[in-house]
Amino acid sequence: MDHKKRLKKLKRKQTGFTLVELIVVIAIIGILAGVMLPRYFSFTDDARKGVAISEAKSIRTIAETYYAKNGDWPKIKYVSGTSGPFTVGDDTTKFAGTIDPDDSAFVDGAFVYTKNEMEATCADDGTITDTTP
Repeated sequence: MDHKKRLKKLKRKQTGFTLVELIVVIAIIGILAGVMLPRYFSFTDDARKGVAISEAKSIRTIAETYYAKNGDWPKIKYVSGTSGPFTVGDDTTKFAGTIDPDDSAFVDGAFVYTKNEMEATCADDGTITDTTP
């Protein structure tokens, strides 16, 4: 009987984690966070680059359609100044980045589109590449 009482008493005493156990768990979480955070930021940068390239392709398609209909490249209409939302030609889609050249016109269909510090360059042949500095 004395043995059973001792086990019950021992079970009642161990109700929480020791300081060493908590420190080990915190250290493991810190190591995992240190490994995963750089990957997470890489994923977000890749996603932002993808958005800039995708929108540049859309802008190029809209500009080519306008060129096919009218024989000249469309004007860029900025909603406020030379940055912020703009439309291309007669299209009502608003793009939130900026586009160069900032003279509000395409130069032979070539342009540089910047959004969220990511840059996509469209050459006059329609090739779009990531040129983020």
